[in-house]
Amino acid sequence: MGRRPRRFHPEQSDIDALPEPQSSSPALTLRPNPSRGATTLFYTLPEAGPVSLAAYDPLGRELAVLWEGAQSAGSHQLTFTPPAGQQARSVIFYRLVSQGRPLGAVRALSLR
Repeated sequence: MGRRPRRFHPEQSDIDALPEPQSSSPALTLRPNPSRGATTLFYTLPEAGPVSLAAYDPLGRELAVLWEGAQSAGSHQLTFTPPAGQQARSVIFYRLVSQGRPLGAVRALSLR
């Protein structure tokens, strides 16, 4: 004998307790991906404050700090060319932190 599926009871659901998403778009995106050299990163900050944007290899070693310092709220972009040793075919991870909170992370593929 199989188990009977449970019925959904909306009045008993916790769906209203879920937090609202911060934004309909991700905080960090990049183009092109995959790339054959330079990559442009686009990011949005919900409020002004200290920001850190860094690139990492697949083992978690920091390759470069792309930005560290105060920035205003709103949209920003910057272009990054991987260091010579990372320009061979590889994966690079980018991580955006603002006000001590992670806002986004993205994986990129370098095809050089």
